Amino acid sequence: MLELKKEFGRKDKKLVKVAELKRMEQGGKTMEEFVQEFKKAVRGSEYEDRPLVKEFKREMSGAIRRKLIEAERPPTSIEQWCPSSDHASLTVMIPISEEFINMHKSTIQKDSAKEAQFVKDTINTIKNLNVSNLSDIHVLKNVVNNFAKNMDNTWNKNVKLTNIM
Repeated sequence: MLELKKEFGRKDKKLVKVAELKRMEQGGKTMEEFVQEFKKAVRGSEYEDRPLVKEFKREMSGAIRRKLIEAERPPTSIEQWCPSSDHASLTVMIPISEEFINMHKSTIQKDSAKEAQFVKDTINTIKNLNVSNLSDIHVLKNVVNNFAKNMDNTWNKNVKLTNIM
């Protein structure tokens, strides 16, 4: 930061702020830490609206940016991309009883009689699908729901519960 101030001089703080913004990146910071740092860097830069959103998106973690862009209602303004918060960070430890943790998984052993039966039942379920009268969305939904129910039954009939812990 000092070299930037020396490079641009004290007379143009705006350029220093812009250069500071351009060099920012989220890196390993939490989103909250990054937002606070970004807001501090923005003050005095005279960035606003689209250029500000563009800079914020460029500097944030790629994975977080993709999630926000792919959201049902992606953010469009800097307020949505970089919301303000009037609360302090809070971390809470919540004890979870073992009875709420799934300690089993459902499996079908490869090359077993159960796998052969599952494949046979699946083939029969597909063969027995009545798709001759797909006239509207309601009929299609009914066919899909029946197929899903039959596949659930086929899976549950052939599955074996295995401990995962």
